[in-house]
Amino acid sequence: MAKETKPAKVVLLSGGNPQIAKGEGDAPVQAYIAAMPGWKREVGARLDALIVKAVPKVQKAVKWNSPF
Repeated sequence: MAKETKPAKVVLLSGGNPQIAKGEGDAPVQAYIAAMPGWKREVGARLDALIVKAVPKVQKAVKWNSPF
């Protein structure tokens, strides 16, 4: 039987933004967006979709606890 792992609890910083480890590529950015609280998650996802549509080969990253 496989051992189940719980997703790590996301820490929110004083401004309400999630604390996500830095990383290159789409995965860290999507983790950041998924961890955003409330209405910010929807806005983040919509903004990400607009950026990908406008710049299809965009290079994504999370640095300094912010998505780029």
